[in-house]
Amino acid sequence: MMRISEKDLTRVIKNLKPNRIVLFIIDAKKYHRLHAKILKILIEQRKFAGIYITVNKPYKSLIKYLEENKINTNNIFFIDAISKMVEDKMKLTEHCLFIPSPSHLTDLGITLTEAINVLKNKERKFVIIDSLSTLLVYNDLETVARFMHFIISKLRVFGLVGILISIEKQIDEKAVNLLIEMCDEIIEVK
Repeated sequence: MMRISEKDLTRVIKNLKPNRIVLFIIDAKKYHRLHAKILKILIEQRKFAGIYITVNKPYKSLIKYLEENKINTNNIFFIDAISKMVEDKMKLTEHCLFIPSPSHLTDLGITLTEAINVLKNKERKFVIIDSLSTLLVYNDLETVARFMHFIISKLRVFGLVGILISIEKQIDEKAVNLLIEMCDEIIEVK
């Protein structure tokens, strides 16, 4: 596990190569700021496009948050695993697919596979999962580990950059040890 300062985050993101999977473990107080910074660097500086899996914020709230942080969402396709749990009526959009809940990992895997298959020019693409911590709230560790192994294998087959984000202290040592085997880097941002 590598520990970096917040100012080193830009360098790490700028140096990400295709087919790399990185788990960022972030202090809860810095989550929103660093999450936005990671996306901004990927989209604006690296000119990447990709798939954003949200298990943390409903799509409508996430879009508002990204717009407030001046993050262009035109080249991002969203998979929302939380809105159906909290909203009765959702406005369907061509930029987002909704799955029933973060506990429906099979649906999430199928939806991600379909979204990846539609991507063109996979060389400059990413998949980001905004909260492993939240997945662990809805699923047991073994289930999440199997799911992450499936997702990471998919990303490697297609040569995509994978960004996984977790809140520090909300992911236990056992989970980190499992992810160390699967990810290319585990980076703790201090």
